[in-house]
This record gives sequence, C-alpha cells and structure tokens, in this order.
Amino acid sequence: MQYDFSYADETTYAAVRELLSEFTVDGGLVVDLGCGNAPMAAVVGELGATYVGVDVDPDAVASAVERGIESHVVDLSAEDAGIALNKIVGGRRVVAVLALDVLEHLVHPAALLGRLHEHVVDARTALVLSVPNVTHVDLGGKLLAGRWDITPTGLLDETHLRFFTSARLDEVLRGAGWHEIGRRDFRLPESDQHFPAGHPALAAGSLLAEHLHLLRAQADQFGEVNQFVRAYLCGPVPAVEPEVAPGPFLSIIMRTQGGKPDSMIEALCCLGGQTVTDWELIIAVHGDAARLAEVRALVEDFDGELRSRIRLTSVLGGGRSRPANRGLELATGSYVAFLDDDDFVTADWVETFVEGARRKPSTIVRAWGADRDVEPPATELDLAPYRTASGLRPTFTTDFDLIQHLYENRTPLHCFAVPRTVVTELNVRWNEDLHTCEDWDFLLRCALWCGVTDAGVVTAIYNRWSKVASLHTVPQWSWDTSRQWVRHQLDNRPLLLPTGSVTRLAELYEASLKAATPQPDPALLAELTQARQRAELAEHAAHHLRLRVTSLEHSTSWRITAPLRYLMRKPGR
Repeated sequence: MQYDFSYADETTYAAVRELLSEFTVDGGLVVDLGCGNAPMAAVVGELGATYVGVDVDPDAVASAVERGIESHVVDLSAEDAGIALNKIVGGRRVVAVLALDVLEHLVHPAALLGRLHEHVVDARTALVLSVPNVTHVDLGGKLLAGRWDITPTGLLDETHLRFFTSARLDEVLRGAGWHEIGRRDFRLPESDQHFPAGHPALAAGSLLAEHLHLLRAQADQFGEVNQFVRAYLCGPVPAVEPEVAPGPFLSIIMRTQGGKPDSMIEALCCLGGQTVTDWELIIAVHGDAARLAEVRALVEDFDGELRSRIRLTSVLGGGRSRPANRGLELATGSYVAFLDDDDFVTADWVETFVEGARRKPSTIVRAWGADRDVEPPATELDLAPYRTASGLRPTFTTDFDLIQHLYENRTPLHCFAVPRTVVTELNVRWNEDLHTCEDWDFLLRCALWCGVTDAGVVTAIYNRWSKVASLHTVPQWSWDTSRQWVRHQLDNRPLLLPTGSVTRLAELYEASLKAATPQPDPALLAELTQARQRAELAEHAAHHLRLRVTSLEHSTSWRITAPLRYLMRKPGR
C-alpha cells in the first residue's frame, strides 16, 4: 500500500478535522474518496457520522474492511464513477464528501467534481478537500536553481497528474459548480522538498533564500502552504465569462480633492493634446458625493472623445495614498502613470513612455522633469488661478540613480510609469500608513523589482506651490519620520541592485573616506612640504659626513697618528 498514513495532530488531517467539525454531520454519511487506509474513519465516528471509504487500490480497501470499516473499490476516473458512488450511498443522506489528496491524481478532476454534483450530493452536502500546493516556496526556489525532484509521496508525488495553485484550484472548483465556504490551509515552512541541506535557495540565512522568500510573500500568502484544505457547497455552474478586451497601453491615475478646478482643467488639456492616444484616465476624487459631482461637471465640459477616456471614482477616508490605490484597482493598462491635478505634461508624455517600454519592456520608464515655483493669486481680483514665481528649472534632468534615490527622491510623481504587472503579480501598492514620501516609497519598491529605463527627455513640469503645498504645511518631523520609516523597511530586506552599482558604491565609499580625513590649509601644506624637503637634504648631508668619518677612522694615517693624539690629550698640553 503506497499511502499508509495515519491521523496525527499538526498534520493535514487535523486541519481537515477542524474544517469538517464546523458542519453538522451527526447522523449523516461521510464519503471518503481515495481513502487509502482510512485515517479519517475514527474522526468521522467521533463527530457522530457514518464513514464509508472508496479507493481504487483493492489492498487498501481490503485492509479497511478487515478492520470493520465500510470501504469499496471504485475507480474515480471512470465515467460511471458517479453511478457507482450513488449505488454505494444507497439512499443514505450524504452530509460530507472528503477528497483528500485525490484531485491531483486524476487526468480530469473537473469530471469527478461534476459527477458528484450530478449523482451523489445535494445543496447541503459539504465537500472538504486537500490538494498539494505546487507554488510552495521550496519548489519555487529549487526550480529556479534547476531542480525538480520527483518523490514517492509529497508535493511532487510520482503519481501526480495535475498540479494546483490556489487560483487554479478556485478555477476548477467554480467551473464545476462548487463554491468555497471555508479554509484551513496547512502551512509547512519546510516541506518534504526542503533538500538538499544547505542549498542557497533554501537555507535559512542565505541571501538568495531570503530574497526568494520575500518575492514569494510579495505575490500572495500561500508561499508556505503545503496543502490547500478547503470546504465547498455545490451550486449553480457559472456562465462562461466573455473574454475581456485588452486595455490601453497607459492607465493614468489622477488624485484630486477637487479644490483646484482651474489647474485640473489645464492638466486635462495637456492630456487632450497627447500625440499618442492609447491611454485612459482614472480620476480618484478624494471626497464625498458633492465633490465627485463637481469634478464630473468639470469633465463634462470637455469634448466627447476626451470624456470617453475618463472614469471617475469616489474615495472616502484614508490619506494621500488611498486614491492612488483605488486607481490601481481600476486600471486596465499595460503601464500605470500618475498625474496630480496641478501638474502639467508635454504633448509627447505618453509617447515617451510608449517608446521607453518598447526599448526595454517591463521596466519602469522614467522621463525627466522641470520645476517652477507657483503661488496662489495675490487677490480675489486676479483672473489666473495662480501666478508663477520663478522660471523653469532643469531640476530633474539626470538619469535614475538607485543609490541616490535611497537617500532622497529625485523623481516627481508624473515622471515615471510602472508596468502594471508589478501591481497585479507582486501586489505592490501605495503604503496608506505614510502621510508623506508615499510616492518615493512606491517608486523605490517598484524599482527594486523592475529596474528603471531613462527616456532622457523632459516631459513634465512640477509646480512647487509656495506656502500651501505639503512641503510647507506638513511639519518637518513628519517628513523625517516618513523617510526613516521607508529606509527602515528597505533595511529589512535584501536588495537587487542594478548593473554598475558596485562601482558606484565603491566610489561613494572612497569619497566618504576622503571626507572623513581632515584636509590641511593649502599654505600650511606647502610649508610642511618645504620643511620635509629641507629635512631630507639635511639627513642626506649627515649621511655622507658619517661615511667620511668612518673612512678616516679606518685609514693608515689615522692609526699612525694615534700616539700623538693621545699625548695632545694629556693634561698641561
């Protein structure tokens, strides 16, 4: 018997028991499909239900029968499996069906689910199943490193014919008319695939393993789930959904509180004049229904072609990040960009993002930006909604430098577009706990996954509002706290650095060493140099003098005159 397993706590079976106990099964029949040696029979009895097992393995069935457990041989992949199960049930009320480690062994698991629906269960019957998770982080790390280890049992059981992710399991069950009502997924941080010991993709403390765990956790919450353990009730089979038409290239998200209508009109005019029209605009109005109505009325003043590209949504509560996240939920474009209601872009803004994505797909495309100071009108009589207080400055006209951006943000909000897959596949969102620096935090987290491609052209104007912008109205301690928080979060993860970062870091380290060494005054340095040269000359002369004295002391004349020198030293001479 290949699957001679027993019930034990801290196992998948215990998770199944927890889920099964939530249903009223007392007095009913529980059918265990693929029962093996019937490890759930005692559990079902304790819950007050009658147990019956079925399995394709006659030895397993015979073993269960010998122990007094009702069991039958049934090939669940056969076309008449539903009829066979119906005969076994024999009119008894089926309160639950167990399918533990069954679906992955079938060529067409949906066919079995449909046969249950047709021949065995009713609307009150619970289906409780467990299925191995093929996206366990152990499997992902090993596959990335070129390993796919088939084993007699476990996640890569040699008899598995189908492999399931959480999304794939949902798709199969819903397609057969089964609707989830509960789950107790069984987590196992180190699965049976956690070998060989010390593999860099698996070993605790390894930078590679840490990064892979971070990536897996970013995608969804199932990275350490060993078995999906879930419960369903049967219901209508959903209609086949029509294929969704592909979205535009660019989804533009505009956050607004509706307080700058004149500036918003100018921003919308910028979009109306784009050289590439493959875009949509999602205006997330951060306010109540009245504000939404005001913005809608403003949009209605534009021509129909522009209006057709715009969708409005109301956002209540939260901080500056919530409207951006609402826009991400509604976006359908391949890329996503952001444009505040008081910033302006050039006519080739969208075109620049399109060209950058064509040159280097799936990276962040970054354009350059200029900035200027603007002020509110001086008096109510001023016709213009603002007055410029400076000319344009080429402030943001250098290529993206990740190391520099870890220190400070050098990319205005409307100067970059991110691939939407970083949102849909890696679940990167704006952090709603941040009241400032939220765009810097979002850009950094996207850049650390995707990398950045610079377009090298100015396509955006950033208006710096004097006295009324967050830079002036938010206290400095709030900015400092947000910056520290962003860096702290990045410190808690390993980082992928772009090519060229080693040289860049080495240069910065060398510069820091030079900065840490005190530099003398140039005049003093020149004086020290001259003194050193004079000292070297004096030492050179003294050396030659010592050589001459030594030569004299070893000469014949010096030895012959020794008595005379002695007499000359006597007293009285």
